[in-house]
Amino acid sequence: VISVTSAGAGEGKTLVSSCLARSLAATGLRTVLVDANLTNPAVAEEFGVEPLDAAETFGSYENVRLDDLVRHDGPSGVDLICTAAANVPSEHILGRDGFARLLSTLRQTYDLIIIDSTAVSNGSSALLVSALSDRTILVVPEGADPASTSRAIRKFETAGIAVDGLVVNCASRTTLERRNVVPFVADHSGPATEGRKRVDMSIDTPSAVGM
Repeated sequence: VISVTSAGAGEGKTLVSSCLARSLAATGLRTVLVDANLTNPAVAEEFGVEPLDAAETFGSYENVRLDDLVRHDGPSGVDLICTAAANVPSEHILGRDGFARLLSTLRQTYDLIIIDSTAVSNGSSALLVSALSDRTILVVPEGADPASTSRAIRKFETAGIAVDGLVVNCASRTTLERRNVVPFVADHSGPATEGRKRVDMSIDTPSAVGM
């Protein structure tokens, strides 16, 4: 399970998670993309499917069949679980047992689960989602404020959650080298604090990828 998040809204989470899901599905892996950005969901629009009600999809999963939630995108081979924006704070839905049970069921069905998470700035939802994931990727747009990125990473560290990779969105290789992205990443690649099942593992230096 891979959670894709960012420090703030509109920084390319849906683009990155959608491209990642399409690429993995193209290799033959059973891949599902879950839109857990209940503040500003965009996966349904990206793939041209009808979104579901967020509370019914994630909050009351025990009363819903998986077949009723999953939409299949024929051209890419990606399965989708897409919701509309929630009318309550997203942590009130994602923090309930229904979301965790849904992920547990998806683990039994799919090789890879990609979650388009919410932004770190939108409350605790990003942390809740990453706590249930195996890996967390932070999307950083070109020109982003390094202080904002550092604050986001520290929030994960404080919660005992490792940020396993940075994806630099809309940046060329030359830009990455000129702006010393790799040294910045290395500065934040220490071990996570206590409180996560992977805290005893050092974090590999996250990758910096220009999209």
